[in-house]
Amino acid sequence: MKKLLLVSIGTNQNNLQKSDINNLNNPTILSSNHLNASILVRIKNFNSNNLIYFHNRIRLFSMQISCQFKKVIPFSIGLAVANLIDPGLKADLYSDKPWLQSPILCAMNIVSVTHPPHPYNFNTTQKELLEDTKLLTNHPLKSASDRRAYFLNSNLSKNIHFNPDHVYHFDFFGPSIDFNTFQLSLGIHIDITRYLNHQPVRFMAKSKSLDTTLFVIEFKLVEE
Repeated sequence: MKKLLLVSIGTNQNNLQKSDINNLNNPTILSSNHLNASILVRIKNFNSNNLIYFHNRIRLFSMQISCQFKKVIPFSIGLAVANLIDPGLKADLYSDKPWLQSPILCAMNIVSVTHPPHPYNFNTTQKELLEDTKLLTNHPLKSASDRRAYFLNSNLSKNIHFNPDHVYHFDFFGPSIDFNTFQLSLGIHIDITRYLNHQPVRFMAKSKSLDTTLFVIEFKLVEE
């Protein structure tokens, strides 16, 4: 029987809600004691719907998050599944529940920090969210590579906080995983469900200082 991708989003694993994929007019809205957020998941070729975002790119998925924190939060927020090229990556791929984790400011492909208002209008950036970290640090960061290198240095990043007066925009994308089929392309096609013990793939943003989950994005295949 044919399987279809289901994406669910919530502030933790226990309150996930179905999310519209590729719907620029209907991002998933979250609110908790810690943040307000809008999250849009884009999947290339989902239901034969290709967005301008994917044109002339090798990206297969995108998770774009726009959030405003309700209190000052230290830098120690991690994304619990991360880009394999991320130098801040920690992992355990051999446990019953395999995981990867990285500081969120290192894991994200694009980071942009702006002043409010919130929520974010995803229709204004169908093509690209642009890197802009001037409000994040006074240190000149010219690229995502500079940002990752800077925030890997604990002495430099220890005084960085997420400011409730700013809105944080993140785009996390990749060229290797097709979530329509859960196939990983590395020259050959690999069914990643075999290595995940047939569990869903969850991306979890967790605050170490607050000892809490901030948001969860879950991918799984379900029978039509």
